[in-house]
Amino acid sequence: MRFGRRQSCRPLQHLVKFYWMLEDVVATVASTELVVPDGCMEMLFHFGAPCASFADGQSGVLHPRA
Repeated sequence: MRFGRRQSCRPLQHLVKFYWMLEDVVATVASTELVVPDGCMEMLFHFGAPCASFADGQSGVLHPRA
């Protein structure tokens, strides 16, 4: 798994602080991630296998591919 952060290009810096990137070639085990609110809006560009969000810890919402 590869994880990184990249600053946006100069024309977008007043709108986009940075891009978080996560790459995983093969997801062999389902995993969860706790996300703590930070006041920033997030946008997901998903190009891989289906993934889901679990807001209440039980029911999942499947994200469409980008």
